[in-house]
Amino acid sequence: MNERRSLGSGVLKPSSLPRRLAELGRRHGTLDLVTRHELVDIYIQAELNRFLSLRNLTAALHGRHPGPEGSVGKLAATKFNVEVANLGVKLLGASGMAVDEEDKRWMTRFLWGPGHRLGGGTDEVNRNVVAERVLSLPGEPLRDDTVPWSEIPRSVR
Repeated sequence: MNERRSLGSGVLKPSSLPRRLAELGRRHGTLDLVTRHELVDIYIQAELNRFLSLRNLTAALHGRHPGPEGSVGKLAATKFNVEVANLGVKLLGASGMAVDEEDKRWMTRFLWGPGHRLGGGTDEVNRNVVAERVLSLPGEPLRDDTVPWSEIPRSVR
């Protein structure tokens, strides 16, 4: 949970990404009505991530141990990072195929996108944590809980 808390709670000041994405769209002439709506969504997600980060910081300052809120923050941060990268590449448009050094960070961010879903536990693992510890949904049924480890069937090689 400490790793998830740190991955999902690093944003304590307002994000500059929505502004940088808008500048990118203006520079490449790809800022249309649809992408403006996507920019608003990115701004809202950035603020939500910031508030989640502040909540995690407050909990830590009050001595509370990391809980499942780290998984929520990690999931939100992952979603945000992937959507920012996707929008950045979309705003690059056709010029994204021959990026200059200034725009290279958007391509790098896009290519690193799948990696965000793995660090600190996969999105699926974090969703299970939220489902079981926050929503009190039942966990996966365990069929081997009464069988000793040495007697659990193994796949044939």
